[in-house]
Amino acid sequence: MFGFVILSILIFILNTYIFFELILINFIVFFLLGVFFKKAIPYSLYVIIILFGLYGTRETIDININKSKYYYSFEPLMKLECLAEFHLIEEKVYQNIHCKNKLTEYENEEIITHLKKNEKTIKHLKKMGCYSIEFSENLIQLWCNDAVIDIWKSDNNKIIYETSELK
Repeated sequence: MFGFVILSILIFILNTYIFFELILINFIVFFLLGVFFKKAIPYSLYVIIILFGLYGTRETIDININKSKYYYSFEPLMKLECLAEFHLIEEKVYQNIHCKNKLTEYENEEIITHLKKNEKTIKHLKKMGCYSIEFSENLIQLWCNDAVIDIWKSDNNKIIYETSELK
């Protein structure tokens, strides 16, 4: 059992995109262990409770592990002065309200090309409950169902994130 837990943790660290599937597989394995081995019931219940607790904090865990990946995935879009937001559900680009001119055709093509390169990341963010990515100089904000996550680079080039609860 312990080996299975360690293997699950390693898989999760290497690929956080399969968090839900990993929890589901663990739930099934520990449920079956509890059914077939009566001595494993308390341990199985304990692991199942922990897994559901982790599922509730999956966004924070994922952001903590992948904060650099998210920052560097969208960093090229931060240089565009008029780009303010990419709405994940509508798949639309919104312009900064302070820009008097629209995004140029070149900028639009650059944004679309860049977003297509990061399609897996965007799908993952949607799956986590994020509905919008906002850009500004050196800051990315991920707007999710219950939180806003700020990701930025500090003066010493360390990627930092901060989570604010939405009520």
